[in-house]
Amino acid sequence: MSSASPVTTLKTEADLQQKLGSAEKLVVLEFVKQGSKICTYVKRERDRIAQEMEKVAEFYELDVDTFKKFATKFQVEALPAFVVMHKFVKKRHVVGTDDLKKAIEDAHAKFGSETKEPAQNSEPKEPAQNCENFHVQIKMLLESL
Repeated sequence: MSSASPVTTLKTEADLQQKLGSAEKLVVLEFVKQGSKICTYVKRERDRIAQEMEKVAEFYELDVDTFKKFATKFQVEALPAFVVMHKFVKKRHVVGTDDLKKAIEDAHAKFGSETKEPAQNSEPKEPAQNCENFHVQIKMLLESL
C-alpha cells in the first residue's frame, strides 16, 4: 500500500462542484471535524475501503465547518459521516466505516451501470448540450442548499 491517501481533501465549494460534475463513478463524501479523535481513528479503515473500492467510487474528505451548507443539506448529525452520491443525488448515508463498504456496493449495484458514456449504438449528445446540462445540475444543487 502506498503512503499517499486514496482520499482527496477538498477545501472549497468550487472544488466540490468540479469533482461532482466530472465524476464518472460514485462519489463518497466524508464529513469530518478537524481535531476529532474518532475522525482520526477511522482514517486507516476509510483509506483501506477507499483503496479497495477505487474502481467504483471516488472518495473526498470535507471539513464539516467549511462545508456547513452541504452538511445541513445531507443531514449530517454525527461524525464521521459518509454520503454516497450518484450524479448529484444522495443515495446512501452512513456514520462510521462499519456499513460504508456495503453502502457503496449496494449503490454501485443499483446505479453503477449508468455511466456517462453513451451506449455503443446511440448518438452522442452535442458537447454544448452536455455542458448546459452540467451547469443546470450544478445550479439546481446549489439552489437546494
